[in-house]
Amino acid sequence: MTQPNTQIDHSEYPKRAAAMTDAELLHTINDCSEALEANPGGHKAGYYADEIHYCGMERASRKKEMLTEFAKQGGFSAARKRAARGDCR
Repeated sequence: MTQPNTQIDHSEYPKRAAAMTDAELLHTINDCSEALEANPGGHKAGYYADEIHYCGMERASRKKEMLTEFAKQGGFSAARKRAARGDCR
């Protein structure tokens, strides 16, 4: 007997991913990747692919926010100046 495909809630899962820690996002991506590799045609394959997608999007969003904040603080130029002064914050 074939099980129906499991569907992800596309309106709720991004909120769930946003609440995850970086470690949880990486674990979810790795876990889902392993599950897909083990059973690419399984009834949860699409769900796992969507989880990877949303967790990857959240990681990219966080990286973009971090880089934007870094640039606002002067980027590498400011970081070099702080390091030259011995200010390693």
